[in-house]
Amino acid sequence: MSSEKVLGIRSTMNDEWQMNVRNLMDRAPKIQPKSEVITKTEKGYHRMTYEEVQKRATRIASALHNELKIRPGERIGSLMWNNGNHFLLFYAVPSMGAVLHTLNHRLHPSELSYIIRHAKDQVIFTDLICICIIKLKKKKKKKRKKKYVCSQNWKTKFDNVISLNELESLGKEHFNWPNLDERTGCGLCYTSGTTGDPKGVLYSHRSTFLHTLTLIGTDIMHLSGLDCVFPIVPM
Repeated sequence: MSSEKVLGIRSTMNDEWQMNVRNLMDRAPKIQPKSEVITKTEKGYHRMTYEEVQKRATRIASALHNELKIRPGERIGSLMWNNGNHFLLFYAVPSMGAVLHTLNHRLHPSELSYIIRHAKDQVIFTDLICICIIKLKKKKKKKRKKKYVCSQNWKTKFDNVISLNELESLGKEHFNWPNLDERTGCGLCYTSGTTGDPKGVLYSHRSTFLHTLTLIGTDIMHLSGLDCVFPIVPM
């Protein structure tokens, strides 16, 4: 097959519409605003409707952009369990053009340290139970200090740690979302159990969108709005 692209007669379809996570985020609150994302916690259940998810994700993206100066293409790490707060990042981070780098807390701290440095994560979101894995160090001379966002309130001597609630409070209700090219990097995962150092795999918005469409196919998993999905594998 020839590697050269051939364009015949142009169609009359909206082919410029981009398959990106931002458009997925818009769909859920429009179609099923009251459907819930439910997390089992030590104190019971935490519930969020898709309407609330969109509002919170918008505030997080706004704060990341305006307060922490995150720009498209920059990497944001997440060291969190499967929960509602982690779910918010899957919308907020890619939709603003940044890359969500999911970190595997089962890895050795030295491996995590290498991966974080190699990916050049600018911000790391973490649950309080996971933050002990990360070595927080005070560095005097550094142009841009890495920020840590903890999902729970945590009293600490480090000035580069804030809570998720605090970050959200800094965000605005409205955010000027970028019109992302679907080929833009969306999610970053690093291999484990391979020879040598872990290696990064960067997924595009397009591949994520197509994966989503595939999952709802009748011959694949046949999922619909009537189903309840319980993720077992790490987000």
